[in-house]
This record gives sequence, structure tokens and C-alpha cells, in this order.
Amino acid sequence: MKSALTTLLLLLSLLCHGQSPKLFTTDNDLSSSLINQIYQDRNGFIWVATEDGLNRYDGAKFTIYKHEPNNEHALAHGIVRTVFEDSKGHLIIGTYKGIQMYDPATDNFTPPAKWQDTGQILESNIVSIIEKKNGEIWISGNVLCKLNISDNQLTVERIKIPISSQGYMIEDRKQNIWITKGEEGVYRISPDNHYSLYLSKDNGYVNRICEDSEGNIYVGSLRKGLFAYNQRLDSFSPLDFKSNKELPVCCLYSGPQNEVYIGTDGKGMAIYNNKNHEITEYKFNNNYFDPSDSKIHSILKDNSGNLWLAVYQKGVMLIPARTNSFKYIGHKSMDKNIIGSSCITTICQDLNGNLWIGTDNDGIYAITEKTERIKHFSHTNQPNSVPSTVIKLYEDSEHNLWFGSFINGMGKLDKQTGECSYQYKLVDKNNNYIQRVYDFAEDKNKRLWIATMGFGLYYYDLKTKEFSSVQSKSSLINGWIGCLHYSNNNLLYVGTYDGINCIDLSTPDFQSSKILSKHVIYSIYEDTNGIIWIGSSEGLSSWNKKTKDIITYTTADGLPSNTIYAIQGDDNGFLWISTNAGISQFQRKNNKFINYYVGDGLQGNEFYKNASFKDSQGFIWFGGMNGITYFKPQEIVNPARKWNIRITNFFLHNKPVRKGMKSGRHNIINCPVFNAEEFYLSHKDNVFSIEFATLELNAPEHINYLYSINDEKWISLPKGINRISFSNLKPGTYHFKIKAKDNTLYSNTKEIVIYISPAWYASWWAKLIYCLLTSVIIFIIILQIRHRYRMHQEVLQHIHAEQINEAKLQFFINISHEIRTPMSLIISPLQKLIKKEEDSERLEVYHIIYRNAERILSLINQLMDIRKIDKGQMLLKFQETDIIPFIGDLCINFGQQANAKNIQLQLHSQLEKLNIWIDTTNFDKIIFNILSNAFKYTRERENRYYSSYRRR
Repeated sequence: MKSALTTLLLLLSLLCHGQSPKLFTTDNDLSSSLINQIYQDRNGFIWVATEDGLNRYDGAKFTIYKHEPNNEHALAHGIVRTVFEDSKGHLIIGTYKGIQMYDPATDNFTPPAKWQDTGQILESNIVSIIEKKNGEIWISGNVLCKLNISDNQLTVERIKIPISSQGYMIEDRKQNIWITKGEEGVYRISPDNHYSLYLSKDNGYVNRICEDSEGNIYVGSLRKGLFAYNQRLDSFSPLDFKSNKELPVCCLYSGPQNEVYIGTDGKGMAIYNNKNHEITEYKFNNNYFDPSDSKIHSILKDNSGNLWLAVYQKGVMLIPARTNSFKYIGHKSMDKNIIGSSCITTICQDLNGNLWIGTDNDGIYAITEKTERIKHFSHTNQPNSVPSTVIKLYEDSEHNLWFGSFINGMGKLDKQTGECSYQYKLVDKNNNYIQRVYDFAEDKNKRLWIATMGFGLYYYDLKTKEFSSVQSKSSLINGWIGCLHYSNNNLLYVGTYDGINCIDLSTPDFQSSKILSKHVIYSIYEDTNGIIWIGSSEGLSSWNKKTKDIITYTTADGLPSNTIYAIQGDDNGFLWISTNAGISQFQRKNNKFINYYVGDGLQGNEFYKNASFKDSQGFIWFGGMNGITYFKPQEIVNPARKWNIRITNFFLHNKPVRKGMKSGRHNIINCPVFNAEEFYLSHKDNVFSIEFATLELNAPEHINYLYSINDEKWISLPKGINRISFSNLKPGTYHFKIKAKDNTLYSNTKEIVIYISPAWYASWWAKLIYCLLTSVIIFIIILQIRHRYRMHQEVLQHIHAEQINEAKLQFFINISHEIRTPMSLIISPLQKLIKKEEDSERLEVYHIIYRNAERILSLINQLMDIRKIDKGQMLLKFQETDIIPFIGDLCINFGQQANAKNIQLQLHSQLEKLNIWIDTTNFDKIIFNILSNAFKYTRERENRYYSSYRRR
């Protein structure tokens, strides 16, 4: 008994995965459904080796690697057989054509391994890779060889053992090497190279071997099932399958709690427990295929406890580790497809415990408490058949099962025959049959209240069998009624398309009061404290009868959606709310919402209006678009957990960043992108995207990510979005932080730093040069200003000097003008004296006086012409002149001075006449100056002057 109980608990631990299994297929994710192996590396990535490429899952999406003939850094062959990571973190890939190693920093593969002695490429169909305790890496394929890794160069050397061909192999804790050989059996190579052969006869083709956590060795055979090694007897013994089915073992995996997971070729999955020595079938519920005849070619339990199954020809099945007990009935279930594929509109339980289910366009179903179908009544051409679309099912106190329909009005259903008694007496004020009936409620006076869509409120008296309308007695009630709720204090709550009306049924005229207006009401629920809970298009509202207070909760408070379809309460005082975006549990004590989605096992995220029910056993039922979700609230655990987040990809202009890539002159990263903490970009590469995911690899629909830049406000992303794009960021340093939120729990914060360098003309050294150039320019400008100031001062001084000179000149001109007048007055009398004088000596004196007076007057006239010289307006006037008499006349003017100083002045010329072109007015000044200087520097009685003219 104890053994059986242990087995049952172990099975329940696997069967109670709360999130529904998720299948990754070639439709959107994988490169091939022909899967050889699933493997998890030390970085947490899931690798899927297939017949057409290698796939890597980072928690959000798959990255596919395929063979490229002309690329030595791509896969050497499309058929990938196995993946293995050694103790140093080398990820080794075994393909149909040899061995390669994956470099996570560059996201590339090394060239294929070569033989160490010949340098030729190893061409081998790789089956298995192991690392021995001594660090040697053994590779099994067409040949058995040892792999050496040096500076990302792969070489192999042959291991010489007397075994013709190789198969799957392991090394046990005693350092024995076990190798499967198909029909040949199983070999064991001891540390001292002693060889032993087991199962050499009629073994059914052994192809897998594993060691469990206690050191037990198991061998799997395609035709003979599972064998266990008996160390005492030194032999293998077959293990019986409890269900007496065939067990074509395809893979073995050592699980926790003394379990060995068994994958079969066409018989699903089984579990062997080495405590009770029993093999039991493991059926994983899913909505994709029948697990009992699936081909499980590889099994993995990841670091978070998620179970990964390689279902050959189907894809990869992920069974999350978190436990929950949402149950499902509907078309997506392989074994619970008992209510068709139509939308579930209403659920009702009768006195016998049977559940009656109304659908949209598929009539009415009846199922037992054990979810077995009893009846299905569908619409036919018969007048008393059930409506095709049933909106509401309700059993009254007399155990009549009433239905309300979309276009067929209301009626009673015969549970045995399915025949309907339509209530044609239900008519409007124009005596027309009312076709749309949406809800029922019975009061303590055996009145069945009827909600109609567009025609108001009615009731049916179960005692008198009569219909009555209350619309005329209470004009405050909107005619479009979607739901009803009867309270024990004889109040009827009417949910309409314009809020809720509360009708006091104790009053003769059914007095009505408005509670919540301008809201479309979908459902009404009253908890044990008498609080009315209202589901509407605007959120979840509560109304306190005593205080009349209304509190509304929306997505801002944690709801998955503001569209509330149905509300039910459990025995712990929690509310369960269906929406068009999942189910939410509301904990009233702390106003906390815990949300559940399709990934947790729901029929879907979208449910139907007012389609809920709580049965006598405490199960809560919700109807939706894809069927029914039902559960016991105490079996549902909070799915929220603290996630661990990491950066999975960094895109620059939509190209993934890898080690060695440059942005401008910068290396963007120097390590794998998921380990990088700093990214260096140039100013031209300021358009980039960041992808992130959780290390736990499952339930991305639960998580919404929040990010912040430079400690600014946290920005929340929609659920399921794990990528952020940035464009045209200015150069600078950006501290990017990201964290995940699951309901009310937050993950650790992941931070990276992004450096965007400025353009060369905006760099620090360019700015320094700009400062220096600016300083030089300012200095030059200052010098120029000072120079111009000095020049301006000099100009002012020059102008001032010219003004002074002008004043002096004007003074000289004025004086000269004043002198000229007396000289003119002197010359006129002198001319008269010359004319009258007869004394020759005195006449000569008069002539000298006259000539000098003329000379003085000429000089005065020239002095008055100084302004012309200063303005550049003085012109020389040349004329042909006999120079000899011209000079002779000038010499006569110095005759008296020569006599006075006893100096002999003579003009000697060998020519009688010499004509030259001179300006006589200015030339005479030259001669006068010469003679004047000669007399000035000639002593008395000295003859020093001599003048001679010769023709040449």
C-alpha cells in the first residue's frame, strides 16, 4: 500500500503542472520536427538537435542554425545528432559529418575537427559525446576517438579498443565506460581496460543507457523494454511494465526522486521508480495530440524544473514546473472533447448533480460530475427542439430547467427527451412574442424573474403560471437587461446597459433605485458580507448596502482587463473573476489581484458574459470561447515567482551584435552578448534594439517587463513584449535597467551601460581644439582691436597735425597776403624812380631793389600756392628758355652782396646761347639757393664761385 501511494504521489507531481503544456513546432519555432536531442547548457539555453539544423531557445524565441555550404563557420552538416558541453564550457556539436564547437561570443561554429596525425577532416556520424572524470572527451560515431581542444582548434585521435563499431555511451561513477551496441549487446570497459559484454543474445536492439542518482545502470531496448544492471549477479534483468504494454525504449533520462524517465518510440512516456521497482505510464495532458502513442526521442528537465520532451514528428513539448489544477473541457482536449467546439454561454447544475451547458449554435449538453457526457440536445427543424443558441440555463425550486435563448424566447426543457415547452405567453406591450431572454432569478414568493434584451423586466408566477411586466411600474429600469441577482433580503438587482437597479420586492409598486449608471453590466455577485460585486465594461465595482459606497477596480489596480464577464466567490473569501483576458483571483483583505492566463491551463483568455457557476463540491466553473475551465480554488497556487532576467540579444540596425563587431572605431562587445555589461557605439549607430528573457524559460505571457534609462521613471511594456527599440539617441552614457514583473513579484534588476561616442568634431579633444582656436581668435581680435585703436589714435593725431598745419598754412597765407600788398605799393613808386633816375649808379641800385622786390613778390605768390602743393595740385610749367641770360639776371641780384663782402661774382660761359626746357618759376629758386649758400659759406675777398657751360 505504501509503495502504491508513493507511486501515486510521484505521478501527481508530474501530472499537476499548472501551466498547460506548450508545443513548439515548425510552424513558428523549430527548423524540423525530426528531433534527435534536447540539451541545456550552463548559460541556461535550450538546444534542440534536429535532422535539419540546430535550434537554440533563450526563453523568448528560437534561433535556428543551418548548414551553409560555403561558410566554414556554419554547421558542417544539416543533420545534428547530439550536443554536449564539457567542464570548461565548450559546447560541442556532433553532426552527421563530424564534430564542431560553438562560440557564443561570435555566434559561430569552428571548422570541423581534424585528425591529429593526418590533418584530414573527421567525417563521422556522431552518436554520443562524454567527458570522463580525467577530463578526456570521448566521441562515439563511426569510430571511437578522443577530442582535443586548443585555441578553438579541434583535433581528434583514435582510441584503440577491440570494438568494431560504436553506439551510445556513458561513464558511471566507478569510471566504467558503458557502450550500447544494438543487437550485439552492451559493452563495459573498466578503468583497467577490462572488457565485458552483456545482453549479447536476443536483446531487442539496445540503444540507450543511463545511470540514476544512486548509481544504478539501466539499458533501453527497442523491442525488449527496460533492463536494470544487477551488480551482485553482474548481469542485466528485464523490468516489467505495469500496463503490460510494449515499451520500445528510445531514450532514458535520470530524473529526481529515484526516477528514470523513459521515452518510447510510439508508446508515449513512462516512469520507472527504483524504490517500488515499477514502470508506470505518464500521460501529459495537452491540446495537441494523444500522448499515449507519441514518439519521445529525448527528455530533459531544465534548471527550473520544466520538463522538455522531444516528440518526434511533432515538435518540442514544454511542460512547465509550476503546479496548478485548472481543469479543462472542450475541443482542444484529446480526452475531454465532450461539449463540442462552440462558445459556452451558460452553465447550470441540477438537483442530481448533473451539469447542463448551453452553447452558441450547438444546443445544450449534459455531463456528469465526473465530466462524462450524458446527453446532447441540438437544434432541429422540430418546433419543440432546443434553440441553437442558449443564453441562460436555470433550475427553479420546483426543479424545472428553464432556458433563455437569443432568438427563440424562453421555455422549459425536458431533461430526458430534450423537448422544449416554449412560453409564448411572454409578450411585449404590442403583444409580440419576446425572443431574447438573457437571465433568470427566483424570489422567495416563487416568482421567476426574467431579464429580456430590449423589452424590460418580467416575472413568471410559478403558482399561477402567469407572466407580468414590471417595466410600466418602474420606468427607471433600462429595457436592455443582461443579468439578474436575487438577494436574501428580498432585493432584486437588475444589471442593464445603463447600470444597475435595485428593486425592493417587498413594496407593492416595486420601488427601484439606481446604483451604478452609464455602465454596461455583465454580471452581479453578492458575497457573504452582503457586498454587491458588479462586473461591467468599466472594471470590477463593489457596492456596500450600508454605506452606499462604490469602489471600482481596473487594470491600474492589477486586473488583466477592465471587461469583467463573471464573478464567483470561494470558501476562503476570495473572488474569482473571468474577463476577456484571463481569470483573476481577488484577495479582498489586501486588494491584491493574481492573474491566470491560457498558459496556466485555462480554456483560453477570453470568457463569456455571465457564464459561471459554483457547484455543490466547491468547484468554480467558467465558460468561454473554447470550452470550460473549472477548478477547486484551494488547489490553485499563486503562479507568481521571482524571475531571473538577462539580455538575450542586442540588435544594431536590426543586425545581431556579436563579439568582434565594430561600431566606428569601437569594439561593441568583447564577450557573449548575454554576459556583456557594456556596449560601445558610435554616433552613427544610435538606432538599436535590446531583447531580454528570463532564465526560467517558461510562462512569458505572465510577465511584463519594465525598463528605465538613467534612473528615470520605470516604463512598463505590455505582457509578452520582450524587445525595446531606441532611435536617434544623443551621444552620451546610458544606464539601461530592466526587470520583470509577475503579478506582484519583481525579478532582480539587470543593468547594462551603453556608451554612444560623439562624432570626431564633438569629441573632447575636438572641443579642446575648439577652445584653443576660440582663445586664439579672441586674442587676435583683441590685438586687432588694440591695433585699430592705435591706428585710430594715430589718424586722429595726423588729422590734428594737419589741422595745425592747415592753421599754420592759413596763417602764412594770410601773412603773405598782408605782405604782398605793401610790396606792391613799394614796387610802384620804385618803378617811377627808375624811370626818372638818370644817375647810372643810383639807377643800378634801383634795379637791384626792383628785382629783389619782384623776387620777394614772386616768393610771396609762391608761398600763397603752398596749399596747391599740399593738395597735389601744383603743376610744373615747362618752357624753352635760354639759360645763360636767365642765370645772368639772377646773378645781378647778388651784385650788391658781392660788393659788400668784396667777393668777385662772375658768370663764365663758352656758349653764347643755350636753350633748355625749364619751369622758370621753380628753376630760379634752385639757382637762388645755390648762390645764397655760396655767399653764405664764402669768406670775404675770396673768389670761390665758378660757372661753366659746355655743349656736349
